[in-house]
Amino acid sequence: IFFSIWFQMSLFFNFFYYLDFLKMLKIFSAKYLPHGFLGTGKEEGHSEDHAKLSAETIREMPRIKSHKIDPVTPEKQKMKGRNQQPQEKTLSNLAYRDIRETLRSLVHDAHTALADQRWRNAEQAFSQALGLLDSTWMKELNLSPLDHVILIYGHATALQEIGQPEELAEAEAHFHRIETEFNKVRHFQCLVYYGIGKVYLKQNRFSEALDHFNKSLIMVNRQIIPGKQTWPTTMVVVEETQTEYLKDVLETSIAKCKFPPKPDAICHYPQCLGHSKFQIYFTDPDFKGFIRMICCHMCRVEYHISCWKKMKSALFSDKNDKDFLQSACFTPDCGGKISKIVIYGSTGLIKCEFESPIKKSNDSRKSAAKQKCTSLKKLKSKEDRKLRRKQFRKVIKREAEYVPSKREETELESQDKAPSQTWLIYGDHILQQISENQELLKEMDQNISDFVKFLRPWTEMHREKDQMGSADSLEVIETVGDVLDMLLEKKNRVWARVFLHTLSNSVASNPKVHHWAQRLNNAGLKAAEAFIHRYCEHLEDLDLNPLLSFPLLQDVLIEKFGIMPEFFGSGGFTITEYLKQAPPNEVRLFIWTLEEHREKFPSFHHALDEYFEIMDGHCIVLKKSDENQSVSMTTKVFECI
Repeated sequence: IFFSIWFQMSLFFNFFYYLDFLKMLKIFSAKYLPHGFLGTGKEEGHSEDHAKLSAETIREMPRIKSHKIDPVTPEKQKMKGRNQQPQEKTLSNLAYRDIRETLRSLVHDAHTALADQRWRNAEQAFSQALGLLDSTWMKELNLSPLDHVILIYGHATALQEIGQPEELAEAEAHFHRIETEFNKVRHFQCLVYYGIGKVYLKQNRFSEALDHFNKSLIMVNRQIIPGKQTWPTTMVVVEETQTEYLKDVLETSIAKCKFPPKPDAICHYPQCLGHSKFQIYFTDPDFKGFIRMICCHMCRVEYHISCWKKMKSALFSDKNDKDFLQSACFTPDCGGKISKIVIYGSTGLIKCEFESPIKKSNDSRKSAAKQKCTSLKKLKSKEDRKLRRKQFRKVIKREAEYVPSKREETELESQDKAPSQTWLIYGDHILQQISENQELLKEMDQNISDFVKFLRPWTEMHREKDQMGSADSLEVIETVGDVLDMLLEKKNRVWARVFLHTLSNSVASNPKVHHWAQRLNNAGLKAAEAFIHRYCEHLEDLDLNPLLSFPLLQDVLIEKFGIMPEFFGSGGFTITEYLKQAPPNEVRLFIWTLEEHREKFPSFHHALDEYFEIMDGHCIVLKKSDENQSVSMTTKVFECI
């Protein structure tokens, strides 16, 4: 029984092995032997079924690697075997072409979003482009290490412009990666320093940003620059690689860092280590608010919210924020008490506020010691002011002690104060005094030809400016009163001083009036010297050649140099240098000429007004004494402080 069972099972398994053998034989003949070698007269439908059966058989057979078998004829199978390697190469080229097109599209989207200030879109596109580069070979895509650096720079720039703390930290890491991993591309390091500086500037860390901006500018000035570069796979230029643009933005950023805005608060916690800086700005990317305490003496003490919590838990664990009202001020040596507490939230708005009014005591604060000045410039200026005041007091004392040699019979009503209405009418102190003393001046027996001679060049200048009547009015002048009427009618402050100059240089019938005119004239000469020394640098910026056409000024220059000098307009001896060493009367003549041509120098109006209204604004009043019926003088001087 056992033997018969074994025999039957052997036949059964041998039958299956026989079937497998036949199947393998048929497959071998179909692939390697001529068509119909093992049999003829089979239909096409049977051949297709046979091919399908062979493919399924191979896939099902153990220990045989499965291959995809198409229902094709043996001739087509041979052709496929011959062209198999070129097809694989073509498929590889197609794959790299698709990758390159994808990379080009991503870079285009990235730099376009960056230019449109769509920072999130730019960051995503740059991130995808960098991820594509990390999974392929850059040489196959014809990209250089510099192209890789530019893509990293673009990604870091987009992160920096987003401005959130996490993005800023990632941007800084990208810039440091370029600095360490791509140190062979050393010409790109100036943009790395510029990018790190922008990150710090976004965080309001101005001193650290300034350091990196300066490093970048030094490299740019030394021509260590990458040159004009384009975004990889495009023809669009990276803006920061243009030298002039980079230099401009660096200079602007450096100026901003040198003069940063005033912080909104300053943390006074000694162990403020959890933040990048003590200064607190509402624009900080990591701004979470702060607490401000104000005492009755207006001391302000601020803390970060986190720093305040640390300090409170360490020193005042049993107090809440409101309990600090009326406590001692945290400022050393203040002595005041906290009267107000303001807590700002992360939105920059006041979250809560506590206040307790405290009456300020006078004895609570120590008297502050007066700090001595240590600046040499300020000390010298202070000594100069003291010396000027001392000299001025001496002049006043000497003038007050002056006693005239002759007593005048003419009486003039004294005026202790200069009338404000007269000043408003004439707008000049000299014209004001001429108006006040015109009755005394009209009584003088003076040669009128001297006044006409000295006033004629100035009136003719006005006639050339189409101001008719000025020169013609001199023809009808017969007395000093006519001259005074013309001066007060025209309200010309230069003509008024020309009149005083003429009066001081002529022999007057009234010595008292003559002395008055001389003192005003001498004060004008001193004021002219001070004016030139103060504004010589400003005069060098003006084109003063039009003034040389004035006949009086030409006569003075020809008399001094022999001919009319022509070298004032060159780079040699200038008009300003000549005026610095010229006599006071020539300097004053130049100032008068400048005043008559003031419409050509609008930027210098304030200086001319200062000269005529303040520096040459001396007021000397003729005052009659009631005791001895004599005329004395009192001086009022308007100084430019």
